[in-house]
Amino acid sequence: MSQDLSDDPRRLLATRSLHRTSVWKLHLPDNCQHITDRPQYLSYPSRKIIHTFGRHHNGKGTTFDFRSIVSWCVSSLSATSPLPTLRSSIVKDCKLPIDVFLLSSEGAHRKLLEIFNPELAIIKPEDRRQLAVVKLWETAKIVTLLVEFSHNYSHTHLATRSIDTVFDFVVAAKKYGNQFAVEACEAAMDVLADSSPEDAARVMLYKASHGDLDHIDELARRTMNVPLSRIFRYSSNYADAYGTYTLYRERWHESMRSYRAVFNLINAEADTQSSRDRMLADIFVAQVGGEAIPTMKKIRQAAHIADDVLPDMCFEEDYEQCYEALERVVEGLPVWEDYI
Repeated sequence: MSQDLSDDPRRLLATRSLHRTSVWKLHLPDNCQHITDRPQYLSYPSRKIIHTFGRHHNGKGTTFDFRSIVSWCVSSLSATSPLPTLRSSIVKDCKLPIDVFLLSSEGAHRKLLEIFNPELAIIKPEDRRQLAVVKLWETAKIVTLLVEFSHNYSHTHLATRSIDTVFDFVVAAKKYGNQFAVEACEAAMDVLADSSPEDAARVMLYKASHGDLDHIDELARRTMNVPLSRIFRYSSNYADAYGTYTLYRERWHESMRSYRAVFNLINAEADTQSSRDRMLADIFVAQVGGEAIPTMKKIRQAAHIADDVLPDMCFEEDYEQCYEALERVVEGLPVWEDYI
């Protein structure tokens, strides 16, 4: 005869599989066959329920409402009931018992959360045998990361996550004062900025708004062909940085018009002069004429090639004028610090 659980509902342990799925697994004790001898599976939208470790039985066979599980966990663990010993499934090899519910994500440890997230307000119950309950507005994915980064152990590099996840997580990490997570997010941004010019724009706005100007010009110059309307989409929290960027961008395009004008002049003059002049013009056009981000290093490389192909041309006036005109344009390119 199967065991009757109706008078002791805290016999069922609910955990969520750590995969990208909304399937939850219900584990029955080994000696319990009241419902079935196999784990039960059902789908529930993860955005509505965050991981909770609770015990629940509704007396209706295999139908379980996870909102009820959460409610039961909060209400039924009274002073007369001993605290169940539950373990986290998020952090590998963590042996500490769970002592706090996060109503939006996985179970966690109160003391670690308080240490790593000083701005996270955890109201401790008067009775120490009861579990603290914290309601968070972040999504399950973000709170799960917050729990992971509240443990002092080696973490997977956040650059393996999407840039949207990293930006959402850095907001939560700053909100709760988890500086360790903030630094991990910012390190991931430096990597993710290489994914696309649009991602570079997002990282640029973040870094500029936080006063981090390391490599800011490199980031900004990679975004010049991204439609301004797309960059504006990411500017809501970075109004000052976006304003600086629009000035920077305007100056950049003016400089690039001057850059292209130099090559137009080189080509026009070469057509009326000797074949050596034509060859010199072709060398410069081929090497640096189509550069999206011109630099003096690339212009010098073009000059060295010209010297190898056309010895003594470097002493001629046309060559000097060409080189100096390109040099003036590159030196006049905008620098972010000039707008601060």
